[in-house]
Amino acid sequence: MKYLSCLLVAALSVCQAVGQDVTKSSGRTLLNDRNEWSEGSILLSDNTELKGMVKYDDHDGILSYNNGDNTRAFGPRSVLGFEFFDNSRQHQRIFYTLDYEAPDNIRKPLFFEVLREYKTFAVLVKLDPVQTEKKAILLPGQAFDGFSAVNPGAGTLKKTVVSQVETVYLMGTDGEIEAYFRNRLEQDGFASATSGKDDKVKGKVIDRDLLEKYTGPELYAKLTAYAKENDLKFKTLDDLLKILDHHKELLKATE
Repeated sequence: MKYLSCLLVAALSVCQAVGQDVTKSSGRTLLNDRNEWSEGSILLSDNTELKGMVKYDDHDGILSYNNGDNTRAFGPRSVLGFEFFDNSRQHQRIFYTLDYEAPDNIRKPLFFEVLREYKTFAVLVKLDPVQTEKKAILLPGQAFDGFSAVNPGAGTLKKTVVSQVETVYLMGTDGEIEAYFRNRLEQDGFASATSGKDDKVKGKVIDRDLLEKYTGPELYAKLTAYAKENDLKFKTLDDLLKILDHHKELLKATE
């Protein structure tokens, strides 16, 4: 799949995006976190290259560029790809604009981050814009005292729930992008009873057989055995990358 890396190589100074270390995400606060300006490059759809300060806000999917004199914002339709060094994660990040057919059956260009690239497939991830909503929760001890029946609002508390959906995709050499799994991260200011953190993750495997389709049954069996031995889950991005990284030489040689 060298065509994927070489799409930007003529204009961007990076061809090592895939296979780089991706540090485990930690302590993200969806409501407040914003990416900082970083040195990077943008390749526009007319093949113009922009070098300067780049910022990608995955809260709303907006790519910004500053050359010292003015600031411009771009969407996927006007960009082929971009890259920048993420200081918070301490690694280079590469994004491509790729056409994808959304659930509404409308095909449109979207920003995808490329995390890994192998001989037969690449691992992509896309974050949806952050969503904020108000939810009412029942206060402890209020359900059966009859007070809420008299004053329905007295036994409830309004809380702000902030959420973001992360979808992991696999793309084959034919350019087809298929969703592998999706995780929804929610934060509401209340610590989870199990983890003690303000992170509630709801996951869904979209196509359980997708990875085996690209690796073949023999190699997939090795991936599965390694995951089981190390208590790793294919439906978690950090774990998936650990599984793939451990077998990267085999994956690069897979026909």
